[in-house]
Amino acid sequence: MLTTSVAVVRKILEAVITHSKGIDPGVLSASVFLGLTSSLVSGLCLGTFVAWQGGLSGVLSPALAVVPLCALGAMWPPVFRRWSGWIMRRIRPGTVLVPLGPALLLRSTLHYGIVWCLYAAGIGALAVSVGAQAFWIYFAAFPLAYLAGYAALFAPGGWGVREGALVVLVGGGPVALAVALLQRISLTVLEIVFFAYSIWRWRHD
Repeated sequence: MLTTSVAVVRKILEAVITHSKGIDPGVLSASVFLGLTSSLVSGLCLGTFVAWQGGLSGVLSPALAVVPLCALGAMWPPVFRRWSGWIMRRIRPGTVLVPLGPALLLRSTLHYGIVWCLYAAGIGALAVSVGAQAFWIYFAAFPLAYLAGYAALFAPGGWGVREGALVVLVGGGPVALAVALLQRISLTVLEIVFFAYSIWRWRHD
């Protein structure tokens, strides 16, 4: 699993660096690490916290509280520099990551947290619109299900894993299945639109 993860991140970094001429690889690499970790940490913390407040306490053990705490610890600047530098030496030897201060790490994590809230609120509203009774259960389950898709490196885009995790977390049933399928369709359409726009901007800039 670790070998596969390193290979995936290496390909991402190589693609970004190759198509970003004139930008220091250390800056680009630090940006990739910051984006990935901020997204993972904020989503994990949001999902876990709201899960216990919103009715998923029967699914998630209180012992899992240590997971978001460890994730937050990984964003502490000295810790972040240590583990990201360790990974970078194995992915792209010779590249030195640009140091990231605590204000930037905090700001990035908070920004991603806001994005997660908007995503989760949208899924909760979608669930209510198709007959679900508990907005907050879907709100809490979505970030956790999305992160499960992140972790499933064998499934491109988390296909199947995210949907299965969402259905399991909210207790199953036809409404849960409908929400899982509708969120995949809607997010896939959005991703295609943004990807097409990015390609268009890249070719015209």
